[in-house]
Amino acid sequence: MIGGLMVPRLVVWCLSLFLSKGCPATATTIGTTATTGIVVGITCSSLAFWVVCPIFSMATNAFDTIITNHGAVVGGVLACVTVKASMTGYYHMVMLPIIILQMEEGGSMSFFGMLDMLALVMVSAGICLASAIKPRASGEDLNALRGLRINLGWGDYVEACYPYMERDWVVMLGAYIGAFLGGTVAGVTHAKATAYGSLTFHSDRLYNVVDISQCPVIHICR
Repeated sequence: MIGGLMVPRLVVWCLSLFLSKGCPATATTIGTTATTGIVVGITCSSLAFWVVCPIFSMATNAFDTIITNHGAVVGGVLACVTVKASMTGYYHMVMLPIIILQMEEGGSMSFFGMLDMLALVMVSAGICLASAIKPRASGEDLNALRGLRINLGWGDYVEACYPYMERDWVVMLGAYIGAFLGGTVAGVTHAKATAYGSLTFHSDRLYNVVDISQCPVIHICR
């Protein structure tokens, strides 16, 4: 966010500076790009190292303590919040950065990554499977099967289930109940995972392989 605010102002300032010095267009472009990248990179890296990381480290430790003491309730509530955030467009803005920061801090997997898998991916897969088995409209089964395939194969495209959720309040309620139960299990077991991944971890050890085709070794062998 800070970098995004800095870039346009720096670009305008650099362009004005280089052009006022009589630099040709190519040199102006290269100089503006390099200067902007260096300044923004150093500024954001410094803020991340000295401000963001220490704060998030303390927050992560506090969160781990809360999960240890109240895992079932906290996990279930956060899973429902995850569903709502995904449906309202806040997933990539909030959830993904938290997952990445948790993995960086803990050196392994993320609890929010597990919520992504249980509350979003598996719930979407269940709804798509039900819609494929009993479609309500022509062609709905094909769309649902496509969503199911991507859900289970790639851990992605969770929005495939949103039309079915918004169409029927029972499906919507079932999705939140499923997410809550999944979050409760994650909170009780302290399970961790990655977003868009296939390896589920429990206490930093391999717990279950959802889709072996996503393992890095498999892709290297291909």
